[in-house]
Amino acid sequence: MKTLVRAAAVALLVSCSSSSGPGPDQGTGGRAATGGAAGTGGQAGTGGASATGGQLGTGGATSTGGTGGGAQTATGGAATGGAGTGGAGTGGAPFRDAGTNDGATATGGATGNGGSAGNGDAGVSSGRSAGCGKALMRPSPSAQQTLQVGGTARTYLLDVPSSATNQTPLTLVFALHGANMTNTQVVGSFNFGTRSGGRAITVYPQGDMTSSGQRWTSNEANWTYIQTLMADLEDRYCVDPSKVFLTGFSMGGGFTMDTACQKTSLFRAFATVEGYGPGGVGAATKPTCASANAKAPLMIIQGTTDTTVTPAMGEASLAFWTTANGCGATGTMVTGTGFTSCNARADCTSTFPVYYCTGNWTHTITSTAAADVWAFFDSFK
Repeated sequence: MKTLVRAAAVALLVSCSSSSGPGPDQGTGGRAATGGAAGTGGQAGTGGASATGGQLGTGGATSTGGTGGGAQTATGGAATGGAGTGGAGTGGAPFRDAGTNDGATATGGATGNGGSAGNGDAGVSSGRSAGCGKALMRPSPSAQQTLQVGGTARTYLLDVPSSATNQTPLTLVFALHGANMTNTQVVGSFNFGTRSGGRAITVYPQGDMTSSGQRWTSNEANWTYIQTLMADLEDRYCVDPSKVFLTGFSMGGGFTMDTACQKTSLFRAFATVEGYGPGGVGAATKPTCASANAKAPLMIIQGTTDTTVTPAMGEASLAFWTTANGCGATGTMVTGTGFTSCNARADCTSTFPVYYCTGNWTHTITSTAAADVWAFFDSFK
């Protein structure tokens, strides 16, 4: 039986606090956080255009998190008189949270009954979700869809490529809006369906409504929503579970940073556009994460003329993640294939890369930024 979450491109699920702090449009916090009235930053863009203005927000309360990743024993690994199949793979990076492996053949599984995992992390299923082979439903990409989560109706937009057939597994990208925005305002800016040549399904979830407006508060309610939506989409559409990614703009970027810290194994990799953290606006120039072992494949996109999420905030996030991921302090800088104005240290571009992309833009999602995000996600095979 398919589990909600499986082992992902990073082997951690940690607990990390997001604190509120001054800044335009800061969030109201999560379960335990209070305060944080809406700021007076610029207004979000309209329609499909790139959003501009003060779309900053705080992360929210500390998550209770879950158990970390690491080497996991997969189900279905028992064998008679030989190595078990379906055991955890050797070596490769983990995907999602620890859970069952729906029958992927493993290397390194122990011989005999039990099929215990060999060295390495739990493998992915077969690269095909439960939706493969089912009748395809293609809703209008401009029509809000509704999902009940814990008795609360949550909404999202869904862009399913016209070429999708539910026979070939596609990439799944979650794309988040900023504070005081709606999901409709980032659809035209990210536009991953077109950028991917029809190889990606994109979901645009709507954040939580607070007394200060729309937010992406880093709390368990929103993470439960994301996980529930992920499971629902994988059950209805043909998705490659090893290629599920998260990106966000402004406060959505802050939520993305906190997810990379607190719920690392939900996604294969993460990308932020004018984001900050982890740790919320209060930690924007000195990010914090409760786990000293936090690692995440990440792309950070920062405008050099952004006065809302400033270059100092972007550079602080870069310093945090390069340290966390074990990148050297100095060394040769390399540019990823298909990236524009993005580089990373050569010693940190394999399992846990950290790319930093800059350009002369303000607090907005440029076409260059969106193209770089897709190129980064598409680099994971």
